Amino acid sequence: MESQTHINLVNIATKYIKSILPEDVHSLIYIDTSGNNNSMRVIGNYIPDVYYTYGGKLVIGEAKTLNDFEKLHSKEQFVAYMNEFLLFQGECILVVSVPWQLVKTAKNYFVRLRRQMGVNVKVIILNEMSRCFLV
Repeated sequence: MESQTHINLVNIATKYIKSILPEDVHSLIYIDTSGNNNSMRVIGNYIPDVYYTYGGKLVIGEAKTLNDFEKLHSKEQFVAYMNEFLLFQGECILVVSVPWQLVKTAKNYFVRLRRQMGVNVKVIILNEMSRCFLV
């Protein structure tokens, strides 16, 4: 079961993703809910918290709590998302919502990961107050 903090962070990512997409495609956004068999899976069989692909655009949203961000599972998940972006022909956006204490860590991490993997992806970091940081 997801923590309330995680659920709140997923909601922040979802709200942001909806704000950058036309309203008529909001029904195409997959939001992972515990026990949902219809969740979208990416390379490595990982399930993003939020997933959208349509019309030449791929958006993946992920929420990470203080205890989650540094875990091996999270790092493997982010690498899998980058591999998904590498295969996609079109605009790629990664939206990561984290508590304010992790914003700087997340920004630095994604600058390095993007460079190491050679991925052309727009990365947006959101804090729990929905403040947006472009990486």
